[in-house]
Amino acid sequence: MEIENVFQNGKFSYNTDKKIEDAYYKVSRELANNPDLRFPNLAKDHPLPPNPVQGYHADKDINWKPTGRDDDY
Repeated sequence: MEIENVFQNGKFSYNTDKKIEDAYYKVSRELANNPDLRFPNLAKDHPLPPNPVQGYHADKDINWKPTGRDDDY
């Protein structure tokens, strides 16, 4: 399963989202063509939305949001 399928088909409680689907499809194709390719800013450039059921982190309150600090997780 590729991540764009989650947003194409609304899997794991996510709504379908064409913009996110297209962004991650592009990343997926680039990796298929060059497996050594790295995306150091992937989370910044294409942030994943929080899960509608679990939020950003399954073990934390649903309203918790990451701050970018090392101790977030």
